[in-house]
Amino acid sequence: MNTITLIIIIIAILILFFAVVMAVDTHRFKIREYEISSDRISRDLDIVFLTDLHSKRFGRNNLKLIDAINGINPDAVFVGGDMYTAAFSDKGEVAVSLIGKLSERYPVYCANGNHEQKTKERPEEFPGIYDAYRRLVTETGAILIENDSVLIKENNVRIYGLELPFRYYRKLGRENPGVEVIKDILGDPHEDEFSVLMAHNPQYFDDYAGWGADLTLSGHVHGGLVRLPIIGGVLSPNYRFFPKYSGGRYEIGPSVMVLSCGLGTHHIPLRVFNPGELTCVRLRSEKK
Repeated sequence: MNTITLIIIIIAILILFFAVVMAVDTHRFKIREYEISSDRISRDLDIVFLTDLHSKRFGRNNLKLIDAINGINPDAVFVGGDMYTAAFSDKGEVAVSLIGKLSERYPVYCANGNHEQKTKERPEEFPGIYDAYRRLVTETGAILIENDSVLIKENNVRIYGLELPFRYYRKLGRENPGVEVIKDILGDPHEDEFSVLMAHNPQYFDDYAGWGADLTLSGHVHGGLVRLPIIGGVLSPNYRFFPKYSGGRYEIGPSVMVLSCGLGTHHIPLRVFNPGELTCVRLRSEKK
């Protein structure tokens, strides 16, 4: 066997290996748990955080995903956006079905991502899609938080749903909103409450922390598509290699961000060493 033949065989084996890993990782998910404590949390609260489903089904009618959530048995389900893909013909049907099933058993709080925002801002390009999604989600009993907040009184946890205009998701270039823009949208956080900010794009964590979020829940980056040991995610949605935030827990001062690797894919069905993620956040009270 000559050298060229050996190289071709090695390349073929590597291509096959990565193809198998990609096929497996795009059709499974893992559960990842975090714990965060504060003396402003009056009672423990277990949250399941779903993001970036992109109309993905794990089993018939997403039964595998629902069974995993029921196994955790959270106090509430938070939905972080990109539950459908703007350009797909699904029009949010898979997402609404999942949210409806979960709403039968849990309080569900939803925020939007860039794909919901895109269909909302461009109704001429996506006629009726966002209005139908909003109506159907609300009819399930879930609470859709659009640049507003909801207080879970028994836990003293206030949930904010931040919608940044679609320009903040541009593929090329970068425009930071800044703390003042977030204040203009949401006002100031309530200092005597524990604030959970659902903000889809983790790129602006500095601004979220500066605004005063105790906990930010984000997605959008899909774990960096390919994940490498120690390094983490390889590519962000705006085509930046080795993004600063790709998945996991991050801290700026007392502010924490939990960045989920998300569940689905969209135009490029790529996940390597990076299965979908079902995120569980356990908020713990430090009150005596």
